[in-house]
This record gives sequence, structure tokens and C-alpha cells, in this order.
Amino acid sequence: TISKVDIEVWNASVGQSQTSYTYAGQKLSDGGWHATFDVSKHGGKGGTYTIKTYVTDSKGVRYELAQKDVAVTITKPTLSGIYYDANCTTNKTSFDISAVVKKGTFDISKVEITVWNTDVGRSQTSYTYSGQKLSDGGWHATFDAYKHGGKGGKYSIEVYVTDSKGVRYDTIYKYVTVNIIPPTAAIYYDTASTTTKTKFDISTVVTPGSNT
Repeated sequence: TISKVDIEVWNASVGQSQTSYTYAGQKLSDGGWHATFDVSKHGGKGGTYTIKTYVTDSKGVRYELAQKDVAVTITKPTLSGIYYDANCTTNKTSFDISAVVKKGTFDISKVEITVWNTDVGRSQTSYTYSGQKLSDGGWHATFDAYKHGGKGGKYSIEVYVTDSKGVRYDTIYKYVTVNIIPPTAAIYYDTASTTTKTKFDISTVVTPGSNT
């Protein structure tokens, strides 16, 4: 007699070691053994799935028996565009960013917007904003140059979408150049540039930049 049936499934398009999950078969009254496939147990991605059946008899001997493939199509979320409340080159140090995302097979659980200054470096300037869902289907965040070191340069805007199965997609990126004008200062003193005075007045006139 048969003591148990195991049904192993993995995404052959990704790899057995990363996506294998074994379901314990439930015996049915008609003699069949049942399991419910759930793509989230295999990484949540589409591809060609291999189904293999293992049967263990009452003596504990395990047999590899039937094997079959099935193609599972999963539509990825799509991003129709990134929009921001600034020109491609701007003097603004803060502006709104919106990403318009359309769900695929599964609902969207979150949208992250990562921004970093390519002129300085990702490791020093990267900051990820949590997108706030809008009623029109867009996801919103507010760029703040201070979160990226406060310097001007070419900024990369990248959108990452995570679906309800936990699969994260890198969808699209866009660039914006932020001009940040540093403050300037002029120094004046009430003496010649070469002097015998041991005491004199100094004054500084500071012109604010973008961040002051």
C-alpha cells in the first residue's frame, strides 16, 4: 500500500535549488492524491514549472515516478511613466515625483522610489522614498535634496514595484539635473592689503545659495 505521496514543483526557468517546494499529497476518495500549487511558494515568477511525484510505500521505500511540465504565465506590473514637478534641469531642491504603475497578474503591494546623485555616488547619496498611493493610480513621493547630501548634479530616479506575492520588479528609471547654487561671500576690511595696523574691522557679505 501507499503511505504517502509528495509532489515536488519548481520553476525550471529559474532553477530547482531556488524555487523547489514539495507539497504533501492529500489522499482523495477516488484514489488520487491532491495538492494546490501556489506560485508564491516558488518565488512568484512565471516560467516553465516541473511537477514530479514521489511515492513512499508502507515499507518506507520511496519511488520517483511521474514528471510533467506546465507553463505558468505571470504578467509583470508595468510603469507608464515617471513624472516630476520640475524641468529636466531645475534649480528646485524639493519637488514632487509621481510614478504611474499598472498592476500585472497580482495586485501591487508597494512602490519604492530610489533617488541618488550620479555625480557623487550611489553609496553616499541613495535614499529610497516609500510611494504614497494616489486616487488616480499613481504613486507619489517628494524629492528632498537634503536626503541626498544637498549637492547639485545628475540624479537618477528609479522605481521598484512589489506585487502582492512579494516579487520585486525594477521597472524604469529617469534622470533629472538639479542645480544647487552654493552661497558666496566677500570679505572687506578697513585697511590696505599690507598694513602695520594691529587692530582693524572685518566684514563679510554673504549671498545665499539654493539651500540658504
